[in-house]
Amino acid sequence: MGVINVPIIQIVGYKNSGKTTVTELLIECFKEAGFRTGAVKHHGHGGKPDRIEDTDSNKYLQAGATCSAVYGDGEWQFTVTDDIPFDLNAMIQLQETLGATLILIEGFKKLNYPKIVLLRDEKDWNLLELSNIKAVGGWNQPHVDHSIYSFSINDFTEYKKALLELLISR
Repeated sequence: MGVINVPIIQIVGYKNSGKTTVTELLIECFKEAGFRTGAVKHHGHGGKPDRIEDTDSNKYLQAGATCSAVYGDGEWQFTVTDDIPFDLNAMIQLQETLGATLILIEGFKKLNYPKIVLLRDEKDWNLLELSNIKAVGGWNQPHVDHSIYSFSINDFTEYKKALLELLISR
């Protein structure tokens, strides 16, 4: 496996903590800052991600293809089946090869990349035991250890600049 050269940031939290909301906001912020942001999401809701039915690329998979790609009008989609075991590093390297200059990972809590932890309430505080926490967010600004940067998802615009600087400085 090759060396990963792009910054990687994880966004972690329990279900309905705001992970997708914050990931979307960060993607917008990083795009404004000139980054080409790749994103990887752990589908934690059980089952396989949805496929687009009645498409040729899906028919190839149903016929037994290990992977299938479709391209049109400046966009492409790529699907890989379970015949190729999931390898997060390979996914990151693929995105880097395709031009991503920063990768956001939603989920995969136990990895050691710099991370933003999202808390719904005090019941989620056990997440603060995770490694490499750079920031903590919540729907109300969490009152956590002052050595960890904290922000409110509701006031994300107010904290955007500081959060971007913190994350990029890794």
